[in-house]
Amino acid sequence: MKEYFKNNTLTMIVFIFSLLSISFAFIFDILGFVNIVNNNYSKDELYNLLTINTIFSGFLYTMLGNLVEFTSRKELKIKDAAGYIDKYYSPVYFGLAYFVLAILIEVSILFFGFNLFIGYLIFLQKSLSFFGVVYFVISTIMLRKMIIQIRNK
Repeated sequence: MKEYFKNNTLTMIVFIFSLLSISFAFIFDILGFVNIVNNNYSKDELYNLLTINTIFSGFLYTMLGNLVEFTSRKELKIKDAAGYIDKYYSPVYFGLAYFVLAILIEVSILFFGFNLFIGYLIFLQKSLSFFGVVYFVISTIMLRKMIIQIRNK
């Protein structure tokens, strides 16, 4: 487990930062220091965010497919067996998880009428979307590094 954290430092830093920032925002709102909860929402806005999140998750799935194809090459199989390729996969996995959770929240609100703690759900959905985009950017950079690595061989 220690090796996983060591090999995926950037991914883990963003993950811990996202958990802490979302947790602190909820705590500060509950204590009354900051008002993040807005119970008013527009269905059009949620539909737009749903569209954006599905597009980003589709791009991440495409990146994952590219990474799988790249790591099937002979020269990268050795690095994959040694655990050096995990740092390329981790941001994609985390980004997908964040986007899927945001999509599930949006679908539960839009199509199933889930309105319990609606302000908190909308804040959580927007936060997950934001950090999903951060992971998308990291994944894009990591995929570019992988492509450069393959082209140089």
